[in-house]
Amino acid sequence: MRVLSVGNLYPPDHLGGYELMWQAANEELRARGHEVRVLCAPELGWYWRDHAWPRRLRLAAPWIERRNRRVFGALAAEADLVSFWSMGGMSMSLTEHRPSICVVLDDWLVYGPVVDPAWRRATPPDVDRVLFISAFTRDRAGIDGDLAHAGYDERVFTARPAGPWRGRLYLPGRLDPRKGHRTALQALPDDMTLTISGVGDERFAAELRAAAGPNVTFSTVRDREAVAAEYAAHDAVLFPVEWDEPWGLVPLEAMAVGRPVIATGTGGSGEYLRDGENCLLFERGDAAALRAAIERLAADPGLRERLVRGGLETAARYTQSAFARTVADAHEAYHEELRRAGGAVAAGRPA
Repeated sequence: MRVLSVGNLYPPDHLGGYELMWQAANEELRARGHEVRVLCAPELGWYWRDHAWPRRLRLAAPWIERRNRRVFGALAAEADLVSFWSMGGMSMSLTEHRPSICVVLDDWLVYGPVVDPAWRRATPPDVDRVLFISAFTRDRAGIDGDLAHAGYDERVFTARPAGPWRGRLYLPGRLDPRKGHRTALQALPDDMTLTISGVGDERFAAELRAAAGPNVTFSTVRDREAVAAEYAAHDAVLFPVEWDEPWGLVPLEAMAVGRPVIATGTGGSGEYLRDGENCLLFERGDAAALRAAIERLAADPGLRERLVRGGLETAARYTQSAFARTVADAHEAYHEELRRAGGAVAAGRPA
């Protein structure tokens, strides 16, 4: 099977874990003997720069669309199946190619048509087959599809022994106002420390540094092995996101390393986070509630042990390899269905 795999960012370029999962799924397909060609920016034009949607790119939309159709069309003609991944800010018209599978890792089916200046319709694209990262993203899109729950890299994030509680808190992830960093700073007890790890919006990063006290440090590590070591060096992990996260890998990574998690449980993360069983939950934006959860965790070793046990059990169900196998199985099953149908056409030739 020849697969054309299409999206915006692909490793080594990535914003978070989703691009790495895309790479893992492609590697699984290749390991099964399939040919995979990746097509992404800058080969394809992208209506996004520096965490924004610049107007100048919208003005260039006719040129970008012509170029994207030409580049995509030439490669799609040689593929048995097209696999669409992170298409936010990409040309929505490409997703109407048949046969195809869309692997939806965020809400791009919802916002993608809005930010694509060439998509002059009120409805999302009429996609073919769809795999969703969570039931939450499926419900938001309002489109039928199967689930392929995301997972952490179990080769990197492995259980590490924990020492005595010393009040070392860890908040990893992209620097973005929706991630709850302000709430974490307000909630931090005076006798504890917080490490904020990640990169992102520079103005927001400057705001956080200005508001941070002496017990807050910042880290910009992005290598997964280094991030796993940072999890292990702390006593608990905060996931105070205030938007509806499509899934959320941070809690799963923390659980896999064996660290208790305090989270809001918004969006897709609510599908695996259970208060008192594998984490402590609090209401988004409620600094007092977050502080109370931190202090409760600090005072109760038995609670910490229970959450770690529950977290390890949860993490074992959501690994990157399991995600990659699910995605590869779906591609193979659809290709076999097309073969049995005996006449499905991809880009003008039999699949």
